[in-house]
Amino acid sequence: MADPSIICAALQPVCGFINQAGVPGATAKHFSSFACIKRNRRLLRKAIENLQAIEKVVRGQFDLEINNLNECDPRVILWLRRVASILVDPTDQEIDRLMQSSGLCRSVLGLGKRYCLGKHIVEMLEDLAGLIEEGNQFKTFASKRLPDFVEERPRTQTFGIEPMLRDLWKSFESTDVSIIGVCGPGGVGKTTLLNTFNNELKLRGRDYQLWTAGLPWNDTEAEEIRARFLMKALRRKKFVILLDDIWNDFQLEDVGIPTPDSESTSKLILTSCSVDVCYQMDAKSLIKIEYLEKEAAWELFRSNLSTQAITAIDSPRPNNVVKEHADAIVQSCGGLPLAIKVIGRAVAGLRSPREWSLAMQATKHDIKDLDGIPKMFHKLKYSYDKLRPTQKQCFLYCTLFPEYGSINKDQLVEYWMAEELIQDLNRGHRVINSLLSACLLESCGSDIEVKMHQIIRHLGLSLAESGEQPEGFLDLSRTSITALPLCSTLSKLKYLNLSHTLIERLPEEFWMLKKLIHLDLSVTEQLKETFDNCSKLYKLRVLNLFRSNYGIRDVNDLNIDSLRELEFLGITIYAKNVLKKLTETHPLAKSTQRLSLKHCKQMKSIHISDFTHMCKLVELYVDSCLDLKQFDAEPDRIRAPCIEVLTLARLPALQTILIGSSTHHFRNLLEITISHCHNLQNITWVLKLQALEKLCICHCDELERLVQETGDRVDERNGGFEQSGIRRFGRINGVSEEQEIHGMVEDTYKEYVKSYQNMTENGRINGEVHHEEFPKLRYLVLTGLRKLTAICNPRDFLCLENIRVEGCPRLRTLPLGQMYECPKLKQICGSYDWWERLEWNGKETMENKYFIPIKDQE
Repeated sequence: MADPSIICAALQPVCGFINQAGVPGATAKHFSSFACIKRNRRLLRKAIENLQAIEKVVRGQFDLEINNLNECDPRVILWLRRVASILVDPTDQEIDRLMQSSGLCRSVLGLGKRYCLGKHIVEMLEDLAGLIEEGNQFKTFASKRLPDFVEERPRTQTFGIEPMLRDLWKSFESTDVSIIGVCGPGGVGKTTLLNTFNNELKLRGRDYQLWTAGLPWNDTEAEEIRARFLMKALRRKKFVILLDDIWNDFQLEDVGIPTPDSESTSKLILTSCSVDVCYQMDAKSLIKIEYLEKEAAWELFRSNLSTQAITAIDSPRPNNVVKEHADAIVQSCGGLPLAIKVIGRAVAGLRSPREWSLAMQATKHDIKDLDGIPKMFHKLKYSYDKLRPTQKQCFLYCTLFPEYGSINKDQLVEYWMAEELIQDLNRGHRVINSLLSACLLESCGSDIEVKMHQIIRHLGLSLAESGEQPEGFLDLSRTSITALPLCSTLSKLKYLNLSHTLIERLPEEFWMLKKLIHLDLSVTEQLKETFDNCSKLYKLRVLNLFRSNYGIRDVNDLNIDSLRELEFLGITIYAKNVLKKLTETHPLAKSTQRLSLKHCKQMKSIHISDFTHMCKLVELYVDSCLDLKQFDAEPDRIRAPCIEVLTLARLPALQTILIGSSTHHFRNLLEITISHCHNLQNITWVLKLQALEKLCICHCDELERLVQETGDRVDERNGGFEQSGIRRFGRINGVSEEQEIHGMVEDTYKEYVKSYQNMTENGRINGEVHHEEFPKLRYLVLTGLRKLTAICNPRDFLCLENIRVEGCPRLRTLPLGQMYECPKLKQICGSYDWWERLEWNGKETMENKYFIPIKDQE
């Protein structure tokens, strides 16, 4: 067997001969790679060591630039990739195997392997030399990274923002809209919406061909110089700018942003807690972020809980109170995402029912003691801090109203005036608008009322406790207090609210509260005695005894004439002669805004026109006047009040309610409740109430159809439609004539409907202007109407949102249909059995998404 080293030694003279003889270089190179494989291996190892050292230096610089978020030179990246590839080459192992082979030179196959391996080593040496030279030439490794088309914002799981996101994209893609405003209270999800839109814009970026401004920037330059530089750059290109959390309006040009317009096709999207700021920034499209619906709020709440807490909530055991407490906690957040997150994290680890019960109580009364709430209040307080001093005081005053209740705008302004916070009505309404704009108050869907979100109310109460509010306010409404102990601190009271409490009497020394301006004793059903104290509180501007058990029973008891400052009077009257005295010339009539008539014997009729001097009367509550047969709202006198809220309860003799054909004293009526009026046959007159928003009918045993529409004309005296030649329905031997002729009327009904529609095409009937029926009705509540078979004919309900039917077993239809519009309908509440029995005139049934099941009290 030949020794490989002997072979190499023998071949060396041959190599020298080849070189001296002038053999072509390529042939010499190939022969050298074959013969000098050991030497070339040493050279290969040395070159690899040199390359590894250079790669370490380059790699260090590369990692440094990456950590600094710089854009690395692509040539460096390619060089590192090639180095990594060549350093894993198995050539060295192949040489070892070749040298260990005993029959290397005895066969043609062994010589071929040696030749190929030698050739590969030479090629590697050349590649290594090139990489070493290239690596040594690197002087710079990266450059400043150009900004992305859109910088990705933090991604968070979203709940319930999909409709607003669709609206935002719709406005963004509109050629008519250049500036878009997104508004809503703090913590409602404006930033979340903007971040989500931003990230979607990043994904869709290529579709919009927008420009990424890689601009040199010098932070040491003056703002004006930088603004001019930015303005010059942005004017040349199409851009999208997102501005989050804007508190004050400003000129875009002052910060270097050209005002977008339809010609430039650039876009500006801004968010603010203030509606006014959005409009002042010239937003052409405004997207209002709504509070979360119940389902989305619940999902967001659960997403912040621990596994143990979710297990406790989902426990299948009967009467799972943990689930009930969790529901109450979510409800207390009012759909505000920030509150849901913070409170959810605060209760995330709770397990036992007692822990959940305590947490639920805390969310109602001591929310500020929960973890994370002070920090949340600090965020929400920004809107409050932007208010002027008077606006702040007016806002804090709103926290005195009951939670979840609405607040009448006019009444609120009058309270502010009584507290000397403002001087006139116009100024008061401007303050209300400013609070609405700042999302510290909310609209109730009505032009006359506002409300305060429960979390915002807790914020206001927290501010008041920390010293933000003036002394002298005490709100004990809706508590179980039965007596009011006097103490020296109460002598400073200006405002005292005891409404909806169980208080039985006022202290005999109550007259000592000389500074009292506002006293609310409304709906105090146990109040028996005031010891004539109210008449001695000479500074009173508001005295509310509306629907109190304590009322005026004798003319001589009406002795509060001394209250010269009184601007608001809510009163309960128990006698007809007292009402007569008050409605005629009594000075308190002008202050009376809420009037309750109860147990007024021998009162057979009420004429709203007699209430001439009660020019501010907005609410009338008539209860348990057993002899009352007729209620007249026809316009006999011009100056009679225009009532907004009317309740008729427990009036067994009431048969007739008269409403004029055009002008009448119920033209401003917003809400009407009729309860336990068993003699009423129908309430067709409600068709004339153009402002009506809520209609509630309860336990009226004789009502078979709310609105009678089966004749040729309206019977103004009875309130129903009569067919020509048929007199007013009566009862003969206990049998209703209406029932006897029902078959005849049914046959002609379709023909009547057609003719009635023809008459109303031009908006007139018999020469009189015809008004749209139920144009503003939002809520319809029907309870305990045992004989009710129909409500009215199908028609458009353009504002109807909620229908509630309970204990109406014979009602098989609703006045809704595919040919009529009801665009704002949100829910229909009723029992499962009632819903399943409903008939839809052969058409498709109403979608189940509207149905909310309730337990029927039959």
